Amino acid sequence: MQTNLDKLFRSLTMLALLVGVGSHAFAQNATGSIKGVVKDQNDAVVTSAVVAATNKATGAVRKMNAGGDGIYALENLPPGEYEVKAESQGFSTQIQTLTVEVGATTTANFSMTVGTVTQVVEVTADAPVINTTDTVVGGVIGRQQVENLPTNGRSFLSIALLEPGVSVGYVAQSGAGNVNNFFQVSIGSAPQSMTVISVDGSRINDRVTGGTSQNFSAETVQEFQISTLAFDLSAGTVSAGAVNIVSRTGTNSFHGGTFLFFRDHNMSAFPGYKRPTEPRANGLPQNVLCLIPTSQSCARALDPFFVRRQYGGTIGGPIKKDKLFFFGNYERTDQVGANAITFDDPILGGFNHIAQQPFKQHLGNVRLDYTVNSKHTAFLRASVDNNNSVSGGNTLESNWIASDNYAYQTQLGVTSVLKATLVNDFRFSFSYLRNRLAPPTQAQCESIAGNPDFCFGLNGVRPTIIGVTFGNSINVPQDRHPHTYQWTDNVNWTKGAHRVRFGGNWEHNFDHGTWNQNYKGSFSTFSPAQVLASNPTLYATLPASLKPGGSGATISDLLKLPVNGTLLIGIGDPGQPARPYNYDKILRNDLLRFYAQDAWQMFPGFTLSYGLGWSFESNILYHDITLPQYLAPLLPANDLNRTIDQRYKNFDPALGFAHISPQTDFYKLNQRVLFGPAGNGLSSFSGAGLPNPKAGQPGQPALLNFSSPANFTAQDMINNLALFNSQLIASNPFKGTDLAVRGINIVKTVQGGQGLDAIYDNDSARFPYTFQVDVGVQREIRRNLSVSADYVMRRGVGFGAGFSGFDQFFVDLNRWNRFSDYALVPTSGAVNPASLVRSPVIPQLYRSRWTSGSRATSN
Repeated sequence: MQTNLDKLFRSLTMLALLVGVGSHAFAQNATGSIKGVVKDQNDAVVTSAVVAATNKATGAVRKMNAGGDGIYALENLPPGEYEVKAESQGFSTQIQTLTVEVGATTTANFSMTVGTVTQVVEVTADAPVINTTDTVVGGVIGRQQVENLPTNGRSFLSIALLEPGVSVGYVAQSGAGNVNNFFQVSIGSAPQSMTVISVDGSRINDRVTGGTSQNFSAETVQEFQISTLAFDLSAGTVSAGAVNIVSRTGTNSFHGGTFLFFRDHNMSAFPGYKRPTEPRANGLPQNVLCLIPTSQSCARALDPFFVRRQYGGTIGGPIKKDKLFFFGNYERTDQVGANAITFDDPILGGFNHIAQQPFKQHLGNVRLDYTVNSKHTAFLRASVDNNNSVSGGNTLESNWIASDNYAYQTQLGVTSVLKATLVNDFRFSFSYLRNRLAPPTQAQCESIAGNPDFCFGLNGVRPTIIGVTFGNSINVPQDRHPHTYQWTDNVNWTKGAHRVRFGGNWEHNFDHGTWNQNYKGSFSTFSPAQVLASNPTLYATLPASLKPGGSGATISDLLKLPVNGTLLIGIGDPGQPARPYNYDKILRNDLLRFYAQDAWQMFPGFTLSYGLGWSFESNILYHDITLPQYLAPLLPANDLNRTIDQRYKNFDPALGFAHISPQTDFYKLNQRVLFGPAGNGLSSFSGAGLPNPKAGQPGQPALLNFSSPANFTAQDMINNLALFNSQLIASNPFKGTDLAVRGINIVKTVQGGQGLDAIYDNDSARFPYTFQVDVGVQREIRRNLSVSADYVMRRGVGFGAGFSGFDQFFVDLNRWNRFSDYALVPTSGAVNPASLVRSPVIPQLYRSRWTSGSRATSN
């Protein structure tokens, strides 16, 4: 049986080396290493020394012989506590106990004394506080901190705040731009969507909107590393920071526990700087719910209801001592928050209230670790996140969003010691996210609102009247179903004073979904003051509750206000991507990355690091679409009737040295986030060209476009909605000349300037990238106390105007040839040359973002 297992793992190891020699553009190294030199008391190297590191939790042993220069390096070690033993004939055996951290190199030097091998000397030494090998800027949060520090909602990611330059935000609701990303980590003031987050070496980022696609319990986490700058090439294409998480494992002893956390509004401070009853400059209270300070609504505002219950447990231990281990954990969260919905206009006073905001979540994780023999170890992990919520903003509950998320990841890892100086680490993972956003059900809506009147318009058209919005959110229903397969392989080779790493990664994404954007329609009305100013006769017919001094306005009263402008409604295929043009191809995307680097210890205390990475993404541009003749006004003549070239020149060089070290790193950004498809197949149509059903009556325009108040009310719009929808569908048939994704309709507009890049994409357009430099110094000022200071600089090119605030710091050279506006000829779908407007952008000098300080930052 053992022979068969050995054959199986040898086969897996060879497959790993053949399939991908390295780490993908977003992969993380989930292991650490031990490095040192063995000398005698006269400072001469001991070339015959054998160094063995034993994992104290699992008993796993890794051995190697020190080289001719006395140097040894034990690579790809799981984080944890180790006993490191050095033996050599004629010398006493020495033992050190130390801790290996994720993504870090721990130094363990030995000074051997003359004696016999049977004599054991246990060396008691302080853990090194100076890292003389690596040039990464960042830190590690260990299990003790995760377990004992207070955290918001028991989220371990909130502890990332301890690292300089890191901020963590909490978003309580799930929505179109934030489907399963509640704790958002921003590094160096970059957008949180650009932070790369991985678990055990596999990325868990949302491939559409950034941030996390799956949440993990704090009980799952052994430790995590935060890299803020000067990333190791094995970390992948990272431009704004990375979080590298390692999950817990079973050990040779059984251990476990249960927990219950409870917090409610009675145990919490008031969530604001000013009390709701304190006056504002206009004399009104901070919260209009407290216009009557003794009212029940004011009492709820002074002490908003909140309750959070979290409970679960862990269990782990050996299945077979020193061979097979298990660990599992489960956590459940039941939470009800409070959301104050208030409107300053006295007319809307009856709609002021505090709504409930429920959230439920189940988190589960199981991991098996297997020591096959002295050369091969493996693990298998499965993690699940299932949560649902109903949430919204300052709108009535019929406009809120009910979210249902189910995410899981399965991962296999195999570490093989091919020989003492050559270690291969292979990882495969499969991730899936099912997100559904929909209007709340009638029962859900009434439960959170406490008043069925606030659920008016549920799953219907969305009016905005005076300032209150109700009806279907314009972003729902929608769903997404990304499937991600990741193959990652890292090889570590120690050759004398060189530590060579090389590898590669292949990430295959398969994604589809729907987005029924504004499919129920939306419109707005004139306010009573606007009606009075423009049409006093019509104003006289309005209910008294809508006039000065009036109160208790109802939804029925609000619907008597006249429509302002026209109806906007989504029509077409809500699928993402839209059918039929190249549907199967657009569903898929492949990301490839290969890298090689070397850390060369040229002499004691000085390590030179250098390397090169290369990245490629297969389906980031519309490279399979020929550019047709009707785009002639947008394109140079030689761009017509040709396809867009693939981009193969995405190289990432890196150079640095330690320990007082300037370092220059070049990296590319996650191109998929920046250069996604131009948009969604369901297009927004205006009803401005439709006939007005009341045309011919006094004061009524001929078309459904109201520039001044007329006797066409919000209720009239609702009553005729089905008619308007059918007229728009009939008047806008598909003619096969869509500009963005062929197969939708001719009047589809491209969403933003970068969408236009994706269409014409002339040779001046380029992938964005950052240029990064850091200079740092570390100083041990006393035992177990060190101070470090870093100057870091990050410059970027080609990120795009308005990209999540990055345009404040980075120049967008792609804007040279970008068109800011254009129009189509309705009958043909061709571009009207007279409508073209070029963006008059002139490239500026680079701007940079810099931080400095002694483990602190100044932005």
